[in-house]
Amino acid sequence: NLAAIAILAWHSRRDFHAALSSNLPWPVIRKSLYAYRVYPLFTLPYSLSIALTERVIQVTLASAFSVSLLGAYFVARQLMQAPVTILTTSIRNVLVAHGAREQTMDRTRFRVEGLLTSLILVVAPGLAYGVIWLEPTVAFVLGNKWQMLPQIAWWCMFPACALLFSGPLDRMPDMVGRQKLSVAMQLASDIVMLSVMFLCISQGFSALHTIASISTSLTLYNVIWLVVILHLIGVEMKNIAYLFLKFFLLFTLSFLAQYGLYFLNIGNISLLAGGIVMVVSCGI
Repeated sequence: NLAAIAILAWHSRRDFHAALSSNLPWPVIRKSLYAYRVYPLFTLPYSLSIALTERVIQVTLASAFSVSLLGAYFVARQLMQAPVTILTTSIRNVLVAHGAREQTMDRTRFRVEGLLTSLILVVAPGLAYGVIWLEPTVAFVLGNKWQMLPQIAWWCMFPACALLFSGPLDRMPDMVGRQKLSVAMQLASDIVMLSVMFLCISQGFSALHTIASISTSLTLYNVIWLVVILHLIGVEMKNIAYLFLKFFLLFTLSFLAQYGLYFLNIGNISLLAGGIVMVVSCGI
């Protein structure tokens, strides 16, 4: 069968070449390849950097500590980031689809600011709830099967929350022709994260402190990347500062409500704080 296919291909090679030469619009194809060359050129190193960094972190944690710790870290990240990834992918597709049909970034910028304001109203109280209740919730649901899983999940919560804001917008640099900046930011983030991990291990830090350092560096990257994206699409710095202020105020009020409920066990104070949170959320 293979020999027959080879013989048939050899005898029909001229017809195949003639069909390709006459039927395909090669000038249009070459022009399209040149116009969109930036996507494979920048997507490849971007994706390779993310995949390589993830594998290095997994191998290093398993070698420096234990496979069970790596399993707990993997489960914790899946718990925190899987819902976030689904949500951010859906929002990103909608933003890109609308932005591709518009001539300027004005309406996209307005849409992004509205999106971030809506996310603040959900994420800030959710983060405040998680700061207090996530560890006991994970321990109650999954039990004591996984070593340090509640504590690891607590630290993985912060980069996941930051990703909720930056994730839907990570295609915005492509829309304004700044793909190089996306790759540079991702490479810098991966280098910093790996450097932090190796430094913690070399200094004899515990497994939890090492994971906390990795999560902190990833959180800072997502926050910085969010600010950079907003600046690229033309959002004024005062508006960016106002968004961060709204998040901080709403998180603080929500945290006080959860603190009163969990530690002080005074239901009226917690309900009052919760009411204040709702009023301020509507006012913001």
